[in-house]
Amino acid sequence: MVENLDKSISSWDCIKTVALWKKDLWLCKKIENDNEKKSCINLVLVEKAIETKDSKICEKILDNSIKKRCFDKILLEKAKKTLDMKFCNKLSNEEDREICIDQIEENR
Repeated sequence: MVENLDKSISSWDCIKTVALWKKDLWLCKKIENDNEKKSCINLVLVEKAIETKDSKICEKILDNSIKKRCFDKILLEKAKKTLDMKFCNKLSNEEDREICIDQIEENR
C-alpha cells in the first residue's frame, strides 16, 4: 500500500513538473488528487501570467496568497522593464516594495 502511495505521489510530481514546463493546464487536470491538481493549476497560471504579463490570468487563481504573489510578480517584471517605481509601490509586500525601489534607483 505504501509503495503505491509513493508511486502515486511521484507521478503527481512528475505530471506537475511537465505541466509547469509546458505551462499546460490540461496536464494538471489529469492529476487525481484534488490538492495536487489545484496546486498544479495555480502554479501553471502564475507562470502563464508572468510569461504574458497578463494580470487577468492571476484573477483565475483560487488561493489568495498565490494570487497576490502572482500580481506582485507581474508588477516586479513591469517595474524592472520600465524602471518605473509606480509598479513597486503597488506591491503587497513591504520588503519586496523596498527591494524593488532600491533596484530601480540603482539602475537609473
